[in-house]
Amino acid sequence: MKGCVLYLPFYSYGANAQKIWDMSGQGNHGVITGAVPANIPMLSPINKVTNGTFDGDTGWTKGTGWAITTLATKTAGVASDLEQDILAVAGEEYRLIYTIARTAGIVTPQIGGVDGTARSAAGTYEDIIRATGTGNLKFQADASFAGTVDNVETNKIIGYESLGWSFNGSTNIITVTDFLDTGNSALEITVLIWCIPVGRMEQWPYSLITMQPIKESG
Repeated sequence: MKGCVLYLPFYSYGANAQKIWDMSGQGNHGVITGAVPANIPMLSPINKVTNGTFDGDTGWTKGTGWAITTLATKTAGVASDLEQDILAVAGEEYRLIYTIARTAGIVTPQIGGVDGTARSAAGTYEDIIRATGTGNLKFQADASFAGTVDNVETNKIIGYESLGWSFNGSTNIITVTDFLDTGNSALEITVLIWCIPVGRMEQWPYSLITMQPIKESG
């Protein structure tokens, strides 16, 4: 597992869809802010990439400076592509995962004639790309790129599931306010939370969490 993004399923209370439902039975429903409504791509189980782990020098067309050993490695000097025909179809959408390491330069993925995000730092990345043609899966390296590509996987997106609000504690952080205390209920809220492993969206572990307000002193 490469970490996960957390999701709160959609709940509503009254006419306000931005409220979240307390599952504890205490009725302490709250308003949610700081999270992003999220549709989760549903993936075909078929990986369209052949030899995405580069176990041998097969399945890929190598431009100038590219070589395959146990990784796909490029040396700096000439802008060139590493590519494979994955039978992309215009109008279809694909989820691409790959890992790069680099000492210089930029590499940009492409599927069906549409570029993903240009990468200039080492890491494992995910791109969602809607093809406009039948062009190959490409890793387009600029002339200064010196680095490696590995663990390439591409799956067709066959639909989307409206799972809930997403938050990762970094670029978005949830805040739940305005708990509606009923009767003698304690001021706390229990919600269902999904942990979606990055790159493995079809696996959906979940748990219940309880949130309590921060009590001010004085």
